[in-house]
Amino acid sequence: MLAIGLGALLFGVRAKKVVIVVESALASGYFLVIDSLVVLSLSNMDALFRLCVGLVTGTFALAFTASKNESARYIMKGMVLGFLLTGPLTDLLTGTLFLTWVGCDGYGERTERFPKGEPLGCDTHSPPFLVSFYVLFGLQWLLSFMMGKVALRFRKRVLTLATAQVGANLFVSSLGSLLVAIASGDDVRMAVFGARTGLTYAFTALGVCTMASPRLSVCAQKAPVLRLLFRGFMRIESKLEARLGGDESAVDEVRGDEEPPAAAFGIDPVDAAEAAATVIQSAFRGKMARRQVAEVRQSKDARTKPQATPPAAAAAAAHMTNMLGSLKSMGKSMG
Repeated sequence: MLAIGLGALLFGVRAKKVVIVVESALASGYFLVIDSLVVLSLSNMDALFRLCVGLVTGTFALAFTASKNESARYIMKGMVLGFLLTGPLTDLLTGTLFLTWVGCDGYGERTERFPKGEPLGCDTHSPPFLVSFYVLFGLQWLLSFMMGKVALRFRKRVLTLATAQVGANLFVSSLGSLLVAIASGDDVRMAVFGARTGLTYAFTALGVCTMASPRLSVCAQKAPVLRLLFRGFMRIESKLEARLGGDESAVDEVRGDEEPPAAAFGIDPVDAAEAAATVIQSAFRGKMARRQVAEVRQSKDARTKPQATPPAAAAAAAHMTNMLGSLKSMGKSMG
């Protein structure tokens, strides 16, 4: 996941299909599968199997739907963005509240409910514990639903941020999970959670700046190691493009915070485009007809207008007239 996270962080805008598949996997319970693998045993293998089946089928269904429908795509992006934005912060706040307000002594073995370690030295059914747990849990999902609505309204502005957040979260989570698995003390674990929160937001800002700047994007694509990663992402992107296809629900993508000019007045954009094309075609035909009429008139005037005598012919005619006048005068004198 380190490579996928780094690639989405730097080249996600260029590999849209890859990011859609990754976001579909995250929305289908990827983190639940990872947490279940941590506490895997013979007693919960059936639950892990059901989660894996849901992950595979959900990923394919969401990826196909998001590739074909623009609204579904941005709703999914917004919800995943909201979940990932609040995830590191809620993990940090949860751990802080458990150790301070609730009065827990530390963390014990990992369980299905607490994959990062079950709190020790406190009652997990006490009101402070339940309030801390469910308030942050509900806040995270509430913000996720709200971001789905925001992404549908401001599509272009959310696209780069959602892509960078997916890459940053996967990249930092992979490193953080490894460090949490190695860390033995609660202080070290809390320090890892705090560093993970700051690093996730810092890498998100880095990804947004890289993908928004053409110069930084080109530099990232030409870096020695990142060049191979970029080529791999583009190959996967071409294969996914061939299998998933493009968006059939929209003719052209527009800014998310603006409606098409025709749609703003209740007019079908396709009908408006056809009407505009008809008007332009009629105007062009009228212009061509007027040009043909002008050419016919010019040719008619050229045929009816008396042609001017060429200069050489006029001089010859004047010379012959003079000669005839001279001969006549000579005849009169001789007579």
